[in-house]
Amino acid sequence: MLAENIASIYGTMGVFLAGRNQYDGMVLISGAHDRATEVVNVAAHNKRNFELLERIFAQGDFMKMVVGHGAMIYAILANHDRIPKNPILLQQLGYLPEQLFAKFESAQNASTASSNGHTHYAETTADIPQAEMAAR
Repeated sequence: MLAENIASIYGTMGVFLAGRNQYDGMVLISGAHDRATEVVNVAAHNKRNFELLERIFAQGDFMKMVVGHGAMIYAILANHDRIPKNPILLQQLGYLPEQLFAKFESAQNASTASSNGHTHYAETTADIPQAEMAAR
């Protein structure tokens, strides 16, 4: 698990690097697991180093943060043509424009439906005489 977490950092860095130079990025991505395993094996020779590595990479929160922020930054840079766009990667990350706008429209429609239900309730209570409302 520790090696996989470290490998995902290498993979994220490879994605960024591939935006500038596809070959270099692919070298980093293709060697990610082996290089991560080497890091874990070297750290295993020193208990304090290994414990530090585990605290940083095995927790999961650090990994989610790095990968999540990396993906978001990649999408923004690609959107502004600062790095080449990879539509397949953007789709897998959920960052294609149509995916983002569809999520926004769906959330907006849900909000409108909710507020319409509330408006409908307000309209129906307006038809109830004030004396009856006070009795409720």
